[in-house]
Amino acid sequence: MINHILKSINFKALGFVILAQILLKYALFEPFANGKGLFTTLNFTDFTLLILSSFCIGAAGFIIYDLHKDNQLESSSNDANKKVDDAKFYTFMILTLLGIGLGYYLCYRINFTSLFSVFIVISVLIYVYASFLKLYPFVGNFTVSIIIGFAIFSVGLFDLIPVFSKDTIDTQTTFLSLTLDYSILIAFLNLLKSSVADFNSLDFDHKVGNNTLPIALGRERAKFILIGINTIIILLVIGYTTILLYKQILMVGYVLIFMVAPLIFCFIKLWNAKTNKDYRRVIFLLSLTMFTTILSLVLHPMILLPNA
Repeated sequence: MINHILKSINFKALGFVILAQILLKYALFEPFANGKGLFTTLNFTDFTLLILSSFCIGAAGFIIYDLHKDNQLESSSNDANKKVDDAKFYTFMILTLLGIGLGYYLCYRINFTSLFSVFIVISVLIYVYASFLKLYPFVGNFTVSIIIGFAIFSVGLFDLIPVFSKDTIDTQTTFLSLTLDYSILIAFLNLLKSSVADFNSLDFDHKVGNNTLPIALGRERAKFILIGINTIIILLVIGYTTILLYKQILMVGYVLIFMVAPLIFCFIKLWNAKTNKDYRRVIFLLSLTMFTTILSLVLHPMILLPNA
């Protein structure tokens, strides 16, 4: 039974989010704190509470999604499957309440309880997605991407906003804006990746009535929409790099080699994609790009601190 529950959780996806949160805190924020101009709120214990809360709420989301998928397949018709489904539901409830509780305790510790509603809103949004938003073309993918982006942005939200003041607002805003930029890019990449994944689950979606993009528009039309999104992401990354990072040769080189190049390769593979194997390769390339995007956080202190 425990094995069924663990299989419901996408630890890889949670790992991406937690890695981004850790690198934002310790590779981007902390090197510029401690007298270097940036003021942060979360100590190690506070940040651990944020990580644990994110993990619990995210894991609960994967479990409730899997439970609804089982119900769509009507796999709970015998007693054994009903016990597994009951265990999944109780685990979902426990993890959700635990995540919200840890979030409240975090807000209490940093004396900023007005942010507590964030954990409730995200938990409700995850349940609504798993219940019926995933049935609508593109809406489900967009909702999940917003949740992932916000989970990453939450580090800036909880670490920087509570210490905003007249004296610190410029520096705090700069780092909060950078956090938002990363959150938006990763949300876009996840939107593209999850939409490509819909091509691999066409048989299942047809069977249970999920109206995904390739089902609603047809494979070719849906594919060209994803090619358009891929192109937009490439142009946004190149434009952002050209306007804001052009003086930082190391960052420009990293972006071109480890972010833009895989996205261009992804564009080519997506254009020529015909089989599930082709789409799996695109998904792998997008996962790789998400990983290299997150790792680029390490470069900011290396570039900026020597010039400080």
